[in-house]
Amino acid sequence: MMTRTATMPGAVEVCPICDIAGCRHIRERQAQSGRPTKPGFYWGRWHTPAPGTADDGEMCGGTEWEVHSVFHDGFGGPDDELLAFVPGVEKSQPLDAFEWGAEVVRR
Repeated sequence: MMTRTATMPGAVEVCPICDIAGCRHIRERQAQSGRPTKPGFYWGRWHTPAPGTADDGEMCGGTEWEVHSVFHDGFGGPDDELLAFVPGVEKSQPLDAFEWGAEVVRR
């Protein structure tokens, strides 16, 4: 059973164990959950559009698996957030808006 938690776009998760944002505890949990932890291409199903998405998430169905490009937000700060590109959608989406599958590996 998959549970979803609501987070504010751009919010930084702080570890309840060591009180540090983006610590090894958070990275390990994200890696176990299948959520991307580094830039690349991943299979995913988009289920929740971010606020301000131009088409109000019309393309967001959550039933189709598509390849999404995951990248850093580009601001270069210590909390440089990973975002996902959805083909045909203007606004980049937060990773928690997806159900994630395997990384697409180039051979």
